[in-house]
Amino acid sequence: MTVYGYLFKELEGTDEISCSRQRELVEQYAQVKGCVVDGRWFEDKALAGRQDFSERQGGRELLACCRSGDMIIAASVSFVFSNARAGMRLVDFCRTQGISFHLVDLNGDIALPEKRNLVISNGISETVIALLRCLAVKEDSGHGAAISCAKQKMLQKGLYLGGPVAFGWKVSERGVLVQNEQQQRIIKHMINMRSDRWSYRDISSILKEKYDVQLSHEGVRKVLEGNKLKKGLRELPKNNLPD
Repeated sequence: MTVYGYLFKELEGTDEISCSRQRELVEQYAQVKGCVVDGRWFEDKALAGRQDFSERQGGRELLACCRSGDMIIAASVSFVFSNARAGMRLVDFCRTQGISFHLVDLNGDIALPEKRNLVISNGISETVIALLRCLAVKEDSGHGAAISCAKQKMLQKGLYLGGPVAFGWKVSERGVLVQNEQQQRIIKHMINMRSDRWSYRDISSILKEKYDVQLSHEGVRKVLEGNKLKKGLRELPKNNLPD
């Protein structure tokens, strides 16, 4: 078994634990567990804190060095998990590979069961996994709610949210949907033709011949049905139809 140490260098001026203090804590923890850190020490800087552990340079190299039966020790869970789902992936990887991952502040192995006084115990690993699952659900829920709220605010401001722009509309330089005057006049003509019982196919043919507008009969139907849902559509005089 090889025991590896992991350090996380925080930005200067923060209240986090210095690397030298982390090293002391890890070595003291290893002694309590009856071992010593005899493998390499790996370190990542604060800028990598938002990345999954396996995507950081130090974390990636550390996991590549480990073999089944090896142990990793880090001072704090905050130095290891960037978010709940990343934590679940890390725990699952270590468990699958048979790698122990100990966190000093949690006082236990987050990946594998531990032997304590000759009795095999699940230790804190199951508790940590259950906690991560709950946090992951909360993160997903919060993320979805934030997106929904942001879209609602954009809609209230009339901002374009992406996707195809409906016939009769265009996106302004400010990113707001505004009426396309020429296309709105064509829609007005389409409404009049439909009121006179023209078929969708006949309207499609007229649009192609008179306005060089390529709309299938199904496209015509969607435009007219969508137009009914638009509130406050400005009436345009028939004599302003494009020739």
